[in-house]
Amino acid sequence: FLNALIEQLRTAYGLPTSKVFMAGGSNGAQMTLSYALAGPANVAAVASSNGNMAKSPKTGACSASPPRRLPVLMVHGTADPAMPYAGGCVANLGGNCTRGQVISAEATRDVWRQANGATGTPVETVFNGDPSDAGPANRLVYSGASDVEWWRMDGAGHPVASQTVLVPTTPESGSQNRDVEFAEIAWAFFKSKL
Repeated sequence: FLNALIEQLRTAYGLPTSKVFMAGGSNGAQMTLSYALAGPANVAAVASSNGNMAKSPKTGACSASPPRRLPVLMVHGTADPAMPYAGGCVANLGGNCTRGQVISAEATRDVWRQANGATGTPVETVFNGDPSDAGPANRLVYSGASDVEWWRMDGAGHPVASQTVLVPTTPESGSQNRDVEFAEIAWAFFKSKL
């Protein structure tokens, strides 16, 4: 489906692959990271918010190492009750782990750091535009053959980081980081790859 959608958009707008990007949050983040493994030749870069990689994926593209270097931006909240930062059961509201398990946010980041040759010390910038939220947004840029830009949102839960679309805190989702706008940081990342 995603291959067909990308091809339709590419044809309709005359887009080369160098101008095709994919982004998603939560399940959409997992879809985006899965597509980066299964169809990386069709996108120039990907961005994900609050989605870790599967702990035990089905045999196929998602159980293998990334087949090519691809610029990746990832955002993870350290207090996400739905997508556990340290890995484990996803959205485990009933306690039965029925939605599968994921590796940690840091292990997810490291899969892409290794694949992209971005294993050195990152350049870190801290953003604290809203000191009333749970904690700052920490941007870490790992340079390599393809960059990995990783955002650790201290104290943040599952809602996508935003300064304009505010999501109330709940036990199921946790608190929202309000220091940055995910859409803006994703676009800045993609724009830098044009």
